[in-house]
Amino acid sequence: MTARRLASQVVPLLATFLGLSLFSACSSDQASSPNFNSLAGGSAQSGSGNATAGSSSVAGSTSIAGSSAASGGATGSAGSMSSAGSTSVAGSVGSAGSTSTAHYDTPRGQSAACGMAAPAADNSNTFVEHDIDVTGVDPAFIAANPPQSPAPWTWTHRNYFVRLPANYDPTKAYPISMGGGGCGSGDGKSGNGGGLTAYSKGETSVIQVGLSYVWTGGACFEDDYVNTPDIPYFDAVLADLEAHFCVDKSKIYVDGYSSGAWETYMLGCARAGVVRAIGTAAGGLRITRPPCTTVPIAAMMLNGLQDEENPIGPLTTPMNDSYGSAPARDDILMRNGCIGTDNQPWDPDYPGCVKYTGCPEEFPVVWCAYTDGHGDGNPAGAKFSYSGQGFAKFWASLPPVP
Repeated sequence: MTARRLASQVVPLLATFLGLSLFSACSSDQASSPNFNSLAGGSAQSGSGNATAGSSSVAGSTSIAGSSAASGGATGSAGSMSSAGSTSVAGSVGSAGSTSTAHYDTPRGQSAACGMAAPAADNSNTFVEHDIDVTGVDPAFIAANPPQSPAPWTWTHRNYFVRLPANYDPTKAYPISMGGGGCGSGDGKSGNGGGLTAYSKGETSVIQVGLSYVWTGGACFEDDYVNTPDIPYFDAVLADLEAHFCVDKSKIYVDGYSSGAWETYMLGCARAGVVRAIGTAAGGLRITRPPCTTVPIAAMMLNGLQDEENPIGPLTTPMNDSYGSAPARDDILMRNGCIGTDNQPWDPDYPGCVKYTGCPEEFPVVWCAYTDGHGDGNPAGAKFSYSGQGFAKFWASLPPVP
Protein backbone atom coordinates (compact mmCIF):
# COMPACT_ATOMS: atom_id res chain seq x y z
CA MET A 1 0.00 0.00 0.00
CA THR A 2 2.91 2.35 0.66
CA ALA A 3 4.22 1.95 -2.88
CA ARG A 4 0.73 2.54 -4.30
CA ARG A 5 0.23 5.72 -2.27
CA LEU A 6 3.69 6.92 -3.31
CA ALA A 7 2.94 6.21 -6.96
CA SER A 8 -0.37 8.03 -6.82
CA GLN A 9 1.52 11.11 -5.63
CA VAL A 10 4.47 10.82 -8.01
CA VAL A 11 2.59 10.16 -11.25
CA PRO A 12 0.56 13.40 -11.29
CA LEU A 13 3.72 15.41 -10.56
CA LEU A 14 5.64 13.52 -13.24
CA ALA A 15 2.85 14.04 -15.74
CA THR A 16 2.91 17.76 -15.09
CA PHE A 17 6.67 17.81 -15.55
CA LEU A 18 6.41 15.97 -18.86
CA GLY A 19 3.59 18.13 -20.15
CA LEU A 20 1.05 15.31 -20.26
CA SER A 21 -2.47 16.29 -19.21
CA LEU A 22 -3.33 12.98 -17.58
CA PHE A 23 -6.14 14.46 -15.59
CA SER A 24 -7.73 16.93 -17.96
CA ALA A 25 -10.73 16.37 -20.22
CA CYS A 26 -12.63 14.11 -17.85
CA SER A 27 -14.76 15.26 -14.95
CA SER A 28 -15.39 11.83 -13.45
CA ASP A 29 -14.74 8.12 -13.87
CA GLN A 30 -18.21 7.46 -15.29
CA ALA A 31 -17.67 5.80 -18.65
CA SER A 32 -21.24 5.79 -19.90
CA SER A 33 -21.02 9.26 -21.39
CA PRO A 34 -17.40 10.49 -21.34
CA ASN A 35 -16.15 13.54 -23.20
CA PHE A 36 -13.48 12.86 -25.78
CA ASN A 37 -10.97 15.27 -27.30
CA SER A 38 -10.20 15.02 -31.00
CA LEU A 39 -6.52 14.46 -31.62
CA ALA A 40 -6.80 15.47 -35.25
CA GLY A 41 -8.76 18.69 -35.12
CA GLY A 42 -9.07 19.69 -31.48
CA SER A 43 -12.85 19.61 -31.41
CA ALA A 44 -14.64 17.58 -28.77
CA GLN A 45 -17.28 15.00 -29.51
CA SER A 46 -19.40 12.79 -27.33
CA GLY A 47 -18.33 9.20 -26.84
CA SER A 48 -21.88 7.95 -26.95
CA GLY A 49 -22.01 7.79 -30.74
CA ASN A 50 -21.07 4.83 -32.88
CA ALA A 51 -17.51 4.51 -34.11
CA THR A 52 -17.35 4.81 -37.88
CA ALA A 53 -14.78 3.96 -40.47
CA GLY A 54 -12.39 6.78 -41.26
CA SER A 55 -12.88 8.59 -38.00
CA SER A 56 -9.79 10.53 -37.00
CA SER A 57 -10.96 11.26 -33.48
CA VAL A 58 -9.52 9.25 -30.64
CA ALA A 59 -11.49 8.72 -27.48
CA GLY A 60 -10.11 9.99 -24.23
CA SER A 61 -7.04 11.72 -25.57
CA THR A 62 -4.74 13.52 -23.21
CA SER A 63 -3.08 16.59 -24.60
CA ILE A 64 0.34 15.77 -25.97
CA ALA A 65 0.25 17.76 -29.22
CA GLY A 66 3.63 19.20 -30.13
CA SER A 67 5.46 17.25 -27.47
CA SER A 68 8.20 15.37 -29.30
CA ALA A 69 10.64 15.16 -26.41
CA ALA A 70 10.31 13.72 -22.96
CA SER A 71 12.62 14.38 -20.11
CA GLY A 72 14.58 11.44 -18.88
CA GLY A 73 14.03 12.32 -15.24
CA ALA A 74 14.25 9.47 -12.80
CA THR A 75 11.31 8.12 -10.90
CA GLY A 76 12.97 5.03 -9.47
CA SER A 77 10.64 3.14 -7.15
CA ALA A 78 11.65 1.51 -3.91
CA GLY A 79 11.41 -2.23 -3.81
CA SER A 80 12.23 -2.82 -7.48
CA MET A 81 13.49 -6.33 -8.03
CA SER A 82 15.94 -7.70 -10.51
CA SER A 83 15.38 -10.83 -12.53
CA ALA A 84 17.37 -12.88 -14.96
CA GLY A 85 17.52 -11.36 -18.40
CA SER A 86 16.09 -8.05 -17.27
CA THR A 87 16.18 -5.23 -19.78
CA SER A 88 14.49 -2.67 -17.57
CA VAL A 89 16.19 0.58 -16.63
CA ALA A 90 15.29 1.60 -13.10
CA GLY A 91 13.61 4.95 -12.89
CA SER A 92 13.40 5.59 -16.62
CA VAL A 93 10.39 7.57 -17.78
CA GLY A 94 10.89 7.32 -21.50
CA SER A 95 13.00 8.34 -24.43
CA ALA A 96 14.47 11.72 -25.16
CA GLY A 97 11.88 12.26 -27.85
CA SER A 98 14.05 11.26 -30.77
CA THR A 99 12.49 9.22 -33.55
CA SER A 100 15.81 7.44 -33.99
CA THR A 101 15.62 3.73 -33.20
CA ALA A 102 19.34 3.08 -33.03
CA HIS A 103 19.03 2.19 -29.35
CA TYR A 104 16.42 -0.50 -29.93
CA ASP A 105 17.92 -3.64 -28.40
CA THR A 106 15.53 -6.47 -29.26
CA PRO A 107 17.40 -9.78 -29.52
CA ARG A 108 17.95 -10.94 -33.07
CA GLY A 109 18.38 -14.32 -34.63
CA GLN A 110 16.94 -17.68 -33.73
CA SER A 111 16.83 -19.68 -30.52
CA ALA A 112 19.27 -22.44 -29.62
CA ALA A 113 16.54 -25.08 -30.04
CA CYS A 114 16.36 -24.61 -33.81
CA GLY A 115 17.10 -27.93 -35.42
CA MET A 116 15.79 -29.88 -32.41
CA ALA A 117 12.50 -31.76 -32.51
CA ALA A 118 9.69 -30.22 -30.44
CA PRO A 119 8.65 -32.04 -27.25
CA ALA A 120 6.69 -35.15 -28.21
CA ALA A 121 3.38 -34.06 -26.67
CA ASP A 122 3.18 -30.73 -28.48
CA ASN A 123 0.92 -30.47 -31.50
CA SER A 124 -1.09 -28.07 -33.64
CA ASN A 125 -4.54 -29.15 -32.42
CA THR A 126 -4.52 -28.44 -28.68
CA PHE A 127 -2.78 -26.24 -26.14
CA VAL A 128 -0.32 -28.43 -24.25
CA GLU A 129 0.75 -27.66 -20.69
CA HIS A 130 4.37 -26.86 -19.89
CA ASP A 131 5.46 -26.59 -16.25
CA ILE A 132 8.34 -24.30 -15.29
CA ASP A 133 10.26 -23.16 -12.23
CA VAL A 134 10.51 -19.40 -11.89
CA THR A 135 13.49 -17.66 -10.31
CA GLY A 136 13.92 -14.03 -9.32
CA VAL A 137 10.55 -13.55 -7.56
CA ASP A 138 10.90 -11.10 -4.67
CA PRO A 139 10.64 -13.02 -1.35
CA ALA A 140 8.82 -10.02 0.13
CA PHE A 141 6.10 -10.39 -2.47
CA ILE A 142 5.76 -14.11 -1.78
CA ALA A 143 5.48 -13.50 1.96
CA ALA A 144 2.85 -10.79 1.53
CA ASN A 145 0.81 -12.64 -1.12
CA PRO A 146 0.56 -16.36 -0.35
CA PRO A 147 -0.89 -18.16 -3.39
CA GLN A 148 -4.22 -19.96 -3.09
CA SER A 149 -4.06 -21.93 -6.32
CA PRO A 150 -4.18 -25.70 -5.81
CA ALA A 151 -0.90 -27.60 -5.58
CA PRO A 152 1.56 -27.60 -7.17
CA TRP A 153 1.14 -24.02 -8.41
CA THR A 154 3.06 -21.31 -6.56
CA TRP A 155 4.86 -18.09 -7.47
CA THR A 156 7.98 -20.14 -8.23
CA HIS A 157 6.33 -23.13 -9.92
CA ARG A 158 3.93 -22.20 -12.71
CA ASN A 159 2.79 -23.26 -16.16
CA TYR A 160 2.05 -22.04 -19.65
CA PHE A 161 0.41 -23.66 -22.69
CA VAL A 162 1.63 -24.12 -26.27
CA ARG A 163 -0.12 -24.81 -29.55
CA LEU A 164 2.27 -25.37 -32.44
CA PRO A 165 1.69 -24.09 -35.96
CA ALA A 166 0.47 -26.66 -38.44
CA ASN A 167 3.37 -28.52 -40.06
CA TYR A 168 5.83 -27.19 -37.48
CA ASP A 169 9.34 -27.18 -38.95
CA PRO A 170 12.08 -27.23 -36.26
CA THR A 171 14.54 -25.65 -38.69
CA LYS A 172 12.34 -22.59 -39.23
CA ALA A 173 12.35 -19.73 -36.72
CA TYR A 174 8.77 -18.81 -35.73
CA PRO A 175 7.30 -15.72 -34.06
CA ILE A 176 5.77 -16.18 -30.62
CA SER A 177 2.23 -14.92 -29.90
CA MET A 178 1.53 -14.93 -26.15
CA GLY A 179 -1.99 -14.36 -24.86
CA GLY A 180 -3.38 -13.51 -21.44
CA GLY A 181 -7.07 -13.90 -20.57
CA GLY A 182 -9.31 -12.09 -18.11
CA CYS A 183 -9.94 -12.86 -14.45
CA GLY A 184 -11.78 -16.09 -13.76
CA SER A 185 -10.41 -19.55 -13.12
CA GLY A 186 -8.54 -20.20 -9.89
CA ASP A 187 -7.08 -23.56 -10.87
CA GLY A 188 -3.69 -22.15 -11.83
CA LYS A 189 -4.13 -23.16 -15.48
CA SER A 190 -5.91 -20.16 -16.94
CA GLY A 191 -3.75 -20.25 -20.08
CA ASN A 192 -5.12 -23.63 -21.20
CA GLY A 193 -7.23 -21.97 -23.90
CA GLY A 194 -4.44 -19.72 -25.11
CA GLY A 195 -5.49 -16.63 -23.16
CA LEU A 196 -6.52 -14.13 -25.82
CA THR A 197 -5.64 -15.94 -29.04
CA ALA A 198 -4.83 -13.78 -32.04
CA TYR A 199 -4.64 -16.83 -34.28
CA SER A 200 -6.99 -19.72 -34.94
CA LYS A 201 -6.18 -23.42 -34.82
CA GLY A 202 -4.33 -24.51 -37.93
CA GLU A 203 -2.23 -21.34 -38.10
CA THR A 204 1.02 -22.10 -39.93
CA SER A 205 3.22 -19.11 -39.13
CA VAL A 206 3.40 -18.65 -35.33
CA ILE A 207 3.81 -20.55 -32.08
CA GLN A 208 0.85 -19.72 -29.83
CA VAL A 209 1.28 -19.46 -26.06
CA GLY A 210 -1.29 -19.13 -23.28
CA LEU A 211 -0.11 -17.44 -20.07
CA SER A 212 -1.50 -18.57 -16.71
CA TYR A 213 -1.94 -16.55 -13.52
CA VAL A 214 -1.78 -17.69 -9.89
CA TRP A 215 -4.83 -17.53 -7.61
CA THR A 216 -4.57 -15.14 -4.65
CA GLY A 217 -8.25 -14.76 -3.79
CA GLY A 218 -8.69 -12.78 -7.01
CA ALA A 219 -7.88 -14.88 -10.06
CA CYS A 220 -6.01 -12.33 -12.17
CA PHE A 221 -2.47 -11.51 -13.20
CA GLU A 222 -0.54 -9.75 -10.43
CA ASP A 223 0.84 -6.85 -12.45
CA ASP A 224 -0.23 -4.16 -9.97
CA TYR A 225 3.03 -4.19 -7.98
CA VAL A 226 6.47 -2.65 -8.37
CA ASN A 227 7.91 -6.08 -7.54
CA THR A 228 5.39 -8.08 -9.58
CA PRO A 229 6.11 -11.81 -9.90
CA ASP A 230 4.85 -11.76 -13.48
CA ILE A 231 8.07 -10.32 -14.94
CA PRO A 232 10.16 -13.28 -13.70
CA TYR A 233 7.33 -15.51 -14.93
CA PHE A 234 7.44 -13.99 -18.41
CA ASP A 235 11.23 -14.29 -18.47
CA ALA A 236 11.00 -17.96 -17.47
CA VAL A 237 8.32 -18.70 -20.09
CA LEU A 238 10.33 -17.10 -22.86
CA ALA A 239 13.54 -18.85 -21.81
CA ASP A 240 11.74 -22.20 -21.76
CA LEU A 241 10.20 -21.58 -25.18
CA GLU A 242 13.60 -20.74 -26.65
CA ALA A 243 15.05 -23.89 -25.10
CA HIS A 244 12.46 -26.19 -26.71
CA PHE A 245 11.23 -24.52 -29.92
CA CYS A 246 12.71 -22.74 -32.92
CA VAL A 247 11.91 -19.10 -32.11
CA ASP A 248 12.52 -15.87 -34.01
CA LYS A 249 13.79 -13.72 -31.13
CA SER A 250 12.92 -10.48 -32.91
CA LYS A 251 9.21 -11.37 -33.15
CA ILE A 252 7.84 -11.80 -29.63
CA TYR A 253 4.24 -10.53 -29.47
CA VAL A 254 2.06 -10.28 -26.36
CA ASP A 255 -1.67 -9.55 -26.22
CA GLY A 256 -4.38 -9.79 -23.63
CA TYR A 257 -7.95 -9.09 -22.61
CA SER A 258 -9.00 -7.37 -19.37
CA SER A 259 -6.59 -8.68 -16.70
CA GLY A 260 -4.47 -10.00 -19.55
CA ALA A 261 -4.47 -6.51 -21.07
CA TRP A 262 -3.18 -4.99 -17.83
CA GLU A 263 -0.47 -7.68 -17.89
CA THR A 264 0.31 -6.87 -21.52
CA TYR A 265 0.69 -3.14 -20.86
CA MET A 266 3.00 -3.94 -17.94
CA LEU A 267 5.18 -6.20 -20.09
CA GLY A 268 5.15 -3.64 -22.89
CA CYS A 269 6.50 -1.19 -20.33
CA ALA A 270 9.06 -3.32 -18.47
CA ARG A 271 10.04 -5.67 -21.30
CA ALA A 272 9.96 -3.38 -24.32
CA GLY A 273 13.07 -4.32 -26.25
CA VAL A 274 12.34 -8.01 -25.72
CA VAL A 275 8.66 -7.79 -26.70
CA ARG A 276 8.37 -6.49 -30.28
CA ALA A 277 4.71 -5.45 -30.08
CA ILE A 278 1.67 -5.59 -27.83
CA GLY A 279 -2.06 -5.80 -28.39
CA THR A 280 -4.56 -4.90 -25.67
CA ALA A 281 -8.32 -5.18 -25.28
CA ALA A 282 -10.00 -3.40 -22.34
CA GLY A 283 -6.96 -2.75 -20.17
CA GLY A 284 -4.83 0.11 -18.93
CA LEU A 285 -1.48 1.03 -17.43
CA ARG A 286 -1.18 0.78 -13.65
CA ILE A 287 0.04 3.64 -11.53
CA THR A 288 1.92 1.10 -9.43
CA ARG A 289 4.18 -0.82 -11.79
CA PRO A 290 7.80 -1.75 -12.46
CA PRO A 291 10.01 0.82 -14.18
CA CYS A 292 9.71 1.04 -17.96
CA THR A 293 12.57 0.45 -20.34
CA THR A 294 13.57 3.38 -22.53
CA VAL A 295 13.07 1.62 -25.85
CA PRO A 296 10.00 1.92 -28.11
CA ILE A 297 7.38 -0.73 -28.76
CA ALA A 298 4.72 -1.21 -31.45
CA ALA A 299 1.19 -1.27 -30.05
CA MET A 300 -2.42 -1.84 -31.07
CA MET A 301 -5.00 -0.94 -28.39
CA LEU A 302 -8.70 -1.84 -28.44
CA ASN A 303 -11.24 0.07 -26.38
CA GLY A 304 -15.00 -0.03 -25.90
CA LEU A 305 -16.52 3.44 -25.68
CA GLN A 306 -19.00 2.17 -23.09
CA ASP A 307 -16.46 0.22 -21.01
CA GLU A 308 -17.25 0.97 -17.36
CA GLU A 309 -14.81 -1.59 -15.89
CA ASN A 310 -11.81 0.01 -17.56
CA PRO A 311 -12.87 3.45 -18.80
CA ILE A 312 -10.91 5.10 -21.55
CA GLY A 313 -10.30 8.19 -19.42
CA PRO A 314 -8.24 10.08 -18.63
CA LEU A 315 -9.83 9.78 -15.19
CA THR A 316 -9.56 12.37 -12.46
CA THR A 317 -9.90 9.62 -9.85
CA PRO A 318 -7.95 6.40 -10.47
CA MET A 319 -9.89 3.20 -11.07
CA ASN A 320 -8.14 -0.17 -10.90
CA ASP A 321 -5.01 1.80 -9.92
CA SER A 322 -5.08 3.43 -13.35
CA TYR A 323 -6.13 6.68 -14.98
CA GLY A 324 -7.54 4.73 -17.92
CA SER A 325 -6.40 3.35 -21.25
CA ALA A 326 -5.86 6.74 -22.92
CA PRO A 327 -2.93 7.59 -20.62
CA ALA A 328 -1.49 4.15 -21.42
CA ARG A 329 -1.60 5.06 -25.10
CA ASP A 330 0.01 8.43 -24.44
CA ASP A 331 2.78 6.79 -22.44
CA ILE A 332 3.61 4.63 -25.47
CA LEU A 333 3.45 7.59 -27.87
CA MET A 334 5.92 9.41 -25.64
CA ARG A 335 8.27 6.45 -25.24
CA ASN A 336 8.20 5.81 -28.99
CA GLY A 337 9.26 9.37 -29.69
CA CYS A 338 6.13 10.05 -31.74
CA ILE A 339 5.87 13.63 -32.98
CA GLY A 340 2.50 15.32 -32.63
CA THR A 341 -0.86 13.57 -32.54
CA ASP A 342 -1.93 13.56 -36.20
CA ASN A 343 -3.53 10.29 -37.22
CA GLN A 344 -5.32 8.59 -40.08
CA PRO A 345 -7.68 5.61 -40.43
CA TRP A 346 -5.71 2.40 -40.03
CA ASP A 347 -7.72 -0.13 -42.06
CA PRO A 348 -11.24 0.02 -43.52
CA ASP A 349 -11.98 -3.45 -42.14
CA TYR A 350 -11.56 -2.09 -38.60
CA PRO A 351 -13.74 1.02 -38.16
CA GLY A 352 -12.70 3.28 -35.31
CA CYS A 353 -9.00 2.39 -35.58
CA VAL A 354 -6.49 5.15 -36.28
CA LYS A 355 -2.75 5.07 -36.76
CA TYR A 356 -0.56 7.93 -35.54
CA THR A 357 1.43 9.37 -38.42
CA GLY A 358 4.23 10.92 -36.37
CA CYS A 359 5.59 7.65 -34.99
CA PRO A 360 8.71 5.84 -36.24
CA GLU A 361 7.85 3.44 -39.04
CA GLU A 362 9.19 0.47 -37.10
CA PHE A 363 7.07 1.28 -34.03
CA PRO A 364 3.55 2.19 -35.14
CA VAL A 365 0.79 2.94 -32.66
CA VAL A 366 -2.80 1.99 -33.56
CA TRP A 367 -5.68 3.10 -31.32
CA CYS A 368 -9.17 1.67 -31.75
CA ALA A 369 -12.31 2.99 -30.07
CA TYR A 370 -15.70 1.59 -31.02
CA THR A 371 -19.18 0.94 -29.67
CA ASP A 372 -18.75 -1.78 -27.03
CA GLY A 373 -18.52 -2.34 -23.30
CA HIS A 374 -15.80 -4.30 -21.53
CA GLY A 375 -15.24 -6.51 -24.54
CA ASP A 376 -12.46 -8.71 -25.85
CA GLY A 377 -12.11 -7.04 -29.22
CA ASN A 378 -15.14 -8.61 -30.90
CA PRO A 379 -17.78 -5.87 -30.96
CA ALA A 380 -21.23 -6.61 -32.36
CA GLY A 381 -21.44 -6.23 -36.11
CA ALA A 382 -17.67 -6.25 -36.67
CA LYS A 383 -16.59 -7.72 -40.00
CA PHE A 384 -13.50 -9.26 -38.41
CA SER A 385 -12.25 -9.85 -34.88
CA TYR A 386 -10.15 -6.87 -33.83
CA SER A 387 -8.21 -9.02 -31.37
CA GLY A 388 -8.07 -11.97 -33.76
CA GLN A 389 -7.45 -11.09 -37.38
CA GLY A 390 -6.75 -7.47 -36.36
CA PHE A 391 -3.82 -8.23 -34.08
CA ALA A 392 -2.49 -10.82 -36.54
CA LYS A 393 -2.65 -8.26 -39.35
CA PHE A 394 -0.88 -5.68 -37.20
CA TRP A 395 1.93 -8.10 -36.29
CA ALA A 396 2.37 -9.06 -39.95
CA SER A 397 2.56 -5.39 -41.02
CA LEU A 398 5.56 -4.58 -38.84
CA PRO A 399 8.86 -4.05 -40.65
CA PRO A 400 11.98 -5.88 -39.44
CA VAL A 401 13.57 -4.45 -36.31
CA PRO A 402 16.21 -1.84 -37.16
